[in-house]
Amino acid sequence: CTVGIDSVVVFPLPNADFTFISKVCAGSKVSFIAQDSGIHTKYYWDFGDPFSGAMNEDTTKKTAHFYKDSGIYIITLIVTDSICSDTQQYNLTVVGKPKADFSVTDHCSGLKAQFNNLSNIVSSDSIIKYHWDLGNSNTSNIPNPSFTYTSSGQTNVRLIILTSSGCTDTIERIITIFKKPSGFRSQTSVCKNEIVDFWGDTLYNATSYAWNFGDSNGFVLRSVSHVYKEAGTFFPTLTVHFGTATCTVGIDSVVVFPLPDADFTIIKDSFCFNFNNVCIKLNSPSALSKSRSVVFDDGFVYDAAPFSDSFICHQYVDSAGGTYSISVEIIDLNQCISTITKKNSVVILPELEASFTYQSRNGCFNT
Repeated sequence: CTVGIDSVVVFPLPNADFTFISKVCAGSKVSFIAQDSGIHTKYYWDFGDPFSGAMNEDTTKKTAHFYKDSGIYIITLIVTDSICSDTQQYNLTVVGKPKADFSVTDHCSGLKAQFNNLSNIVSSDSIIKYHWDLGNSNTSNIPNPSFTYTSSGQTNVRLIILTSSGCTDTIERIITIFKKPSGFRSQTSVCKNEIVDFWGDTLYNATSYAWNFGDSNGFVLRSVSHVYKEAGTFFPTLTVHFGTATCTVGIDSVVVFPLPDADFTIIKDSFCFNFNNVCIKLNSPSALSKSRSVVFDDGFVYDAAPFSDSFICHQYVDSAGGTYSISVEIIDLNQCISTITKKNSVVILPELEASFTYQSRNGCFNT
């Protein structure tokens, strides 16, 4: 047998779903829109931000809430009609606000000013857009642009950044473009161990000068002298500090020639006098020498041998002997001079004279 019972009425739930932007920047006002379209529906919002006090709740279908601080907030919407209710929750991510910042170097007229992005963002965010206004309608959209200003003076520089979370920040500064410094040197080429003078032009707003001579040495005066102790081609630079700016300029190169090799070996350095030849062997004879002289310390200077000759000899003629020094001086085609002296390096012993004494006596041969 089949019997009927009283009917059961099942009422539909109201729709507690809502729309919003799920990731925003700190300091943003977020809009929320409930999706239910019922006539007698009531709404209750909890924005998950209890520190905002009474502003943490609302009862309208469309609402908004201002999020001051970063964090993850649980957004709750309860929708009720005359009979039923429904609840929906979503997470809202509020990321920290970025901080735009930059530095600039070499902002002197005629130099390439380098702008360096120093903006700070939270680790979960990233910068997706840069906009630089470098002054006089000059712009760039790369992180670290460079730009050459043609004249000195002041200009406004603005940096705007946009992150993947939709956060933006702007920084604007007035920078001073200083007059480009100039550096000079006294010689284009020198021999090793010679002095080169350097000086920079006088700039009224410069606070200090610093030289880099290109050989790992430097000095901090506007005018300075420097001795190059190694051969090579060097590229000096001058850095001028203006307090808020530092500008570095290169000056023309300095060629440092090596010194000729005047070293030598004495073949034999001790003799008994017998009109002996004393010979020296040059370590590095060169046909490219301009002049070469060997001083044997007894008044004789030998400068007639071909430059390519390795051996040079001299005969000492003083029978009384003595101790002698020998010097070699070489001047090469670059006018570089090198002198080596070996003091008291040759010893000539006096000439020996054989003699004897005897006494004459008369007598008969005795067998």
